[in-house]
Amino acid sequence: MQLASIFEAIVVNLDPIESANYEKKVNFEFTDSNEFFKIHARKGIAEIRSTYDSEAEIHLKLDSKVFKEMLGKLKSPITSIPKFTYTKGNAIEFDLFLKHFEPKSQKLPYEKIK
Repeated sequence: MQLASIFEAIVVNLDPIESANYEKKVNFEFTDSNEFFKIHARKGIAEIRSTYDSEAEIHLKLDSKVFKEMLGKLKSPITSIPKFTYTKGNAIEFDLFLKHFEPKSQKLPYEKIK
């Protein structure tokens, strides 16, 4: 799967309510494919660009295969995220950023909605 498609899938999972007052820019530099992506999450929306942003709060260098395996749950984020190289920010900040993009579990019709 192409990285651009993966990033498009990631941003649709942003929780607009939980991220209404959240703003963060993250640069992804893929060392094996020489590709850059930036996700800018702000006010409940997320924007993707295939560019580098010098104002991003987090900048990480990583291998696309490891990233894909982590998102596909073939590798654990607990072991993958600390192994990325951070030139800005750190693994904890990046993990907190990713939590805004976790899909909510689906409720069955007979389950109470909270």
